[in-house]
Amino acid sequence: PIVQLFNGGALAEERYTDVVTELGAPRRRLAKRRFYAELKGGATLVVNGFEHYSPTALRLCAEVGRYCSAPAVGNAYLSIGGRGTFGRHWDTHDVFALQLIGRKRWQVFAPTFELPLGMHRSESSGAAPAGAPVLDCVLETGDLLYVPRGWWHHVLPQEGPSLHLSVGTYAPTVHDYVSWACARHMPAALAARHSLDAASVEDLDAAVEALRAAVLSASARAEFERE
Repeated sequence: PIVQLFNGGALAEERYTDVVTELGAPRRRLAKRRFYAELKGGATLVVNGFEHYSPTALRLCAEVGRYCSAPAVGNAYLSIGGRGTFGRHWDTHDVFALQLIGRKRWQVFAPTFELPLGMHRSESSGAAPAGAPVLDCVLETGDLLYVPRGWWHHVLPQEGPSLHLSVGTYAPTVHDYVSWACARHMPAALAARHSLDAASVEDLDAAVEALRAAVLSASARAEFERE
């Protein structure tokens, strides 16, 4: 799952790997001739969690994470042309795209579903962007592009080798905080412990007020941020 090939969509593993037995257990191994043939045919190599294999990528992810005060992970994208990876889509996290080698064209479109959460998917959002992109640029070596979550983007390889690191940052959302407060503090509220079929409107209102008090508590927010 660490290494994948895309060419306008995911390529089947069978196209560029073989199944071998190692220490009595089967695993997949890159079939180098077929693997390089796919790259020459326009495929993009994606290495997930690239910071685990590159000290430079780890340092870059750490710098972005400190800047955003949020956890950061990095995926690497290597290509020598072709149709790209996922087509037009948006992510549920903020993206910092750093061009390390070569050039890559980015088209960015305005959101059609604002501020998506982790459970949302662009392919099922039901609304594709219409009209021209709000940004159409080619990143050169050393350039950095910030794409907020929910903003559509289409990444198009250019001729020649290209490597970029996509650093995703996962800042906590209001939904995360309210969910945490509900799980952490509501068990102490009597109104929240009522059986639902026996709860009155007043009980529900008291539960909502207990949650409101927990969410607005400065100490609860500080506790959440520490965690």
